[in-house]
Amino acid sequence: MSDREGLAWAFAEARRTQSAVAGLVVTEFCEAEAIVEARSAAHEPLLFVVPCTRRNLRAFVGALRSFDLSDLFIQLMGDDVDMLVEAGLELGADAVFLTAGKAEAARALLAKLKGGSILTEVLLPWRQAAPNQMSEGRIVQVEEARAVVELEGLDVAAVPVGGGPGPYKTCRIPLWSTDAFNRVVALKPDLYYSLPWGSLLPKDLLKKYNTYGGALPGVISLPKQQFRAFIAGGAVKIGFRSDLGLAFLCGLRESLYRRPEKLDVTVHLEAAEEELAAFLRQRFREMRP
Repeated sequence: MSDREGLAWAFAEARRTQSAVAGLVVTEFCEAEAIVEARSAAHEPLLFVVPCTRRNLRAFVGALRSFDLSDLFIQLMGDDVDMLVEAGLELGADAVFLTAGKAEAARALLAKLKGGSILTEVLLPWRQAAPNQMSEGRIVQVEEARAVVELEGLDVAAVPVGGGPGPYKTCRIPLWSTDAFNRVVALKPDLYYSLPWGSLLPKDLLKKYNTYGGALPGVISLPKQQFRAFIAGGAVKIGFRSDLGLAFLCGLRESLYRRPEKLDVTVHLEAAEEELAAFLRQRFREMRP
């Protein structure tokens, strides 16, 4: 089984079991170590999503490969088609994720990778939600998405349903649009779909972060039922970045506060990794039925 087939099989299993593969955006090796440590006895497949703009990209991808796990996959992410294709082919990526959010860019990517061994995912066209809408943030443009999901060679369509990168700051909880997601899935039910921004920013982590010197006042947490609804609707992959950073920095901040006399960087990084691993063990459980 090729790596592309292995990842496609993981998505098929997620659909069959109404679970989801976590797309974990990592930029530092210590984060990856904590993620590997957090895997449960069920051995969820690991999908590391790496920005193409990450410094020393070749060395970093090589370090991730050193874990030597049969169910570990690496997906490169970026909004530049040429850079994404070049890096994906050169580094032997299992998948690429184009975040441009434009139909023309999606066509160009799929044309360049046609018949290749790299699994393809593209962010569907989106617009900023109007202030009076129930959902907030980036919302998929369903009619424009229709042309993209029909493109030959597309494996996964990432559906913007609200929110976006970074923490939520609003006077009320932002609601992700299940209606928009369901309308897109109905366009081509046999395609795989993902939720690109699935971070929930748990209240306990936000409280700890602010207690130990953080400054995220007024940031909103979302209940886990938010992404469970999309898994039930067909999402086989959910992307996380802000939650990983929040958990890691909580552990780091607490360690620096409680052990200010420690100059050994390893001590503080180990505390941060432990916090992230504990968070991920819980998140992996939440993504299973």
